[in-house]
Amino acid sequence: MGLKPIDLMGLAFSLICIAFCIFGLSRIQSNTEDVLQWLPDKSAAREKYDLFESKFGSDDFLVVTWTGCTVDDERLIEFTDHIREHDLKGLFQTITSGVEVLNRLSQRLDIPREHVQRRLRGVFFGAQDLETTCAFLELSTTGTANRIQSMSLVWDAVDRIPNVTRDEIAIGGYPYIATFIDNQLKDSFKYFLVPSVIISTLIALFCLRDIVLTLIVFVTAVGAAATSIAFIPICGAKYGGLMAIIPALVFVLATSGSIHLTRYSFDAIGDARKLLSIGWRPCVVSALTTAVGMLSLLRSDFPAIRNFGLYCATGVGFALMYQMVMVPWLLSRFGTNGFKKLERLSERSSFWHHLAGRIQRFKYAISAICLVMVILGGIGLTKLKAEVEVEKLFKPDSQILKSIASLESRLGPMDQTELLLMFKNDGTEAFRDSFPDRVNLIRKVQVALTKVPEVDVIYSLINFLPSEPRSTNARSFFKKSTYRNVLRRERENLANGNMLNVEGDTETWRISLRFPFTQKKDFDKLKMEVVDSAESALMTTATTSTVNQPELIYTGKTHLFHHAQLKLLTDLYRNFLLAFVIITPILIIVLRSISLGLIAMIPNLFPTLALFGWLGWMGSPVDLAIAMTACVALGIAVDDTTHFLIRFRDHEGGFHNIAGPISKTMEQCGPAMLHTTLIGGAGLFVYYFSSMLVVSRFSWAIATLLVIALLADILMLPAILFLFGPRDPRQGASAEDRKILPEKISP
Repeated sequence: MGLKPIDLMGLAFSLICIAFCIFGLSRIQSNTEDVLQWLPDKSAAREKYDLFESKFGSDDFLVVTWTGCTVDDERLIEFTDHIREHDLKGLFQTITSGVEVLNRLSQRLDIPREHVQRRLRGVFFGAQDLETTCAFLELSTTGTANRIQSMSLVWDAVDRIPNVTRDEIAIGGYPYIATFIDNQLKDSFKYFLVPSVIISTLIALFCLRDIVLTLIVFVTAVGAAATSIAFIPICGAKYGGLMAIIPALVFVLATSGSIHLTRYSFDAIGDARKLLSIGWRPCVVSALTTAVGMLSLLRSDFPAIRNFGLYCATGVGFALMYQMVMVPWLLSRFGTNGFKKLERLSERSSFWHHLAGRIQRFKYAISAICLVMVILGGIGLTKLKAEVEVEKLFKPDSQILKSIASLESRLGPMDQTELLLMFKNDGTEAFRDSFPDRVNLIRKVQVALTKVPEVDVIYSLINFLPSEPRSTNARSFFKKSTYRNVLRRERENLANGNMLNVEGDTETWRISLRFPFTQKKDFDKLKMEVVDSAESALMTTATTSTVNQPELIYTGKTHLFHHAQLKLLTDLYRNFLLAFVIITPILIIVLRSISLGLIAMIPNLFPTLALFGWLGWMGSPVDLAIAMTACVALGIAVDDTTHFLIRFRDHEGGFHNIAGPISKTMEQCGPAMLHTTLIGGAGLFVYYFSSMLVVSRFSWAIATLLVIALLADILMLPAILFLFGPRDPRQGASAEDRKILPEKISP
């Protein structure tokens, strides 16, 4: 048998896609998972944090300690020296340790050793045991952009510590968290993608009952998934974060479309052209509406959600391309025998025909139950609450939470927010001369903050400065004068560190506030108490001091995560509404009926109302992963609804003719909808076992929504259509339909 034009087209498409995948996958780079992409980048809180970064640089730091790490442990000096010697790319801007800080302050500034340790308790020295200490590594801008390399250098130094294993090491800091996330996502891709594909393929084999048809579906779906990954590095983006689940999602969507096309092939066995004439419209509309659901995420204020939406939408496009080219070609060449076997199996099954009759008989009961669930779901939505915290990305027994808990038990709390005090510099000599007065003012503010019960550790430049001598006599007055003169002289040098910034017409002081990473906090209360305490301290000195009152700015990554909770639900509702507004007119146009288009959106809204309403009633918080599923589920749910209603219209269905077309549509689309739900739900649910909760939650939420969407399409949608149909099902029916319909259906 010679090659036909469709064979040449299929082969050319295959070769182009293979070359595309090789080119893209060979350039794929892992995303270092900057935690900021899980936060909104368009808000007043983010602007304050960006201001902080502009003045003090990256606030990424690492704290490293181990069993037996004390101020007398020479291995600590060897550890920091190794990093200094091998940091050829300038990954770290500060490399120090408790030993170095202790020597510098006690010897150079003549501060008693015990005083130094007490001042920096919980920062460089243990909160319980002052002899316990650590290495403190602050990343540079280069290091922040290359966290994996930074952590690799740290682990290399750790491996060289004599008589210390990695299990004895305790590390804290966002760079460690970021690289841990990156490794976990790699593991998700490595350990869960293959099982997801295998399970989906086995279910497809069970549903299609033919190895050739299953392989056709498998090749199409795997090709679409691989192409969707290859496209990411070609666009200059890095693969990681929530994008790790895109290949599995595209695989499921491509499988769904391929199975629908396979079912349509009963009317076009061996004829690719006829198959495309039947299936192109539902497949294109389904892909379009699904992509719209994904693209609505581009309006999100969260970068992680925007990236996911964009590359999911392109993945849907690739899935459609593969369906329109590979499936008709391969089915026409190799699928004839499989078609006949599947068609015989379908002819022997009367389940869907009987189900349609049952739905028509109990249409009022089904519609009433669904209406009650919609009302309860709507009420539940008003009870929803959001939760966006770094520790919530991991399971409670995860390695990283154990490491941070170990570090906090040895040293002190690791979570941190910042209070900035910005003084306006009028450029006069008086402002420079009053620098010692501002030091005293910061000291008083810091003392006031120690009374805030929510704060465990407070430190700033004040912790590193000697106390001002009291002027009780001539000698002490001279010492005090000398101290203040030294402060004035050293102002510029002090500003070179990461606790004081002198730039332009502002002088900005930084006070860092620490509290346990794994302990839940009332961040609204914390912010209010910190700001109120600082303002009270400033007010008490306002009448006696000539220092201008500073502007207070409360910020930090932890504060941003709390602020994200307030934005998340607004972001969710806005994106979902946008997707609804765009998808509805598309369906109205495609179905050529305003009524059918509006009815189609009812079962599409039902899954989201049901799941999110239930979460609201249960008091379960919504995180980023679950929030994304609303728009994604809307797009996926529309997929089956579109296939159902387009085939319903193709069978001359309308409000004048309901029963016959619904029965035929259920027999043709019902098995495909059931199969795709089983394949998609099982394939995505594999990710539930990921140690990354953001991936785990996304998988179970999507799987649950797919099941609810199936029930809505095979029960709710036909019941609603029957409500609008004639009481006598034979009225308006074609002659062929009258043969299979009863004369009367009892209510």
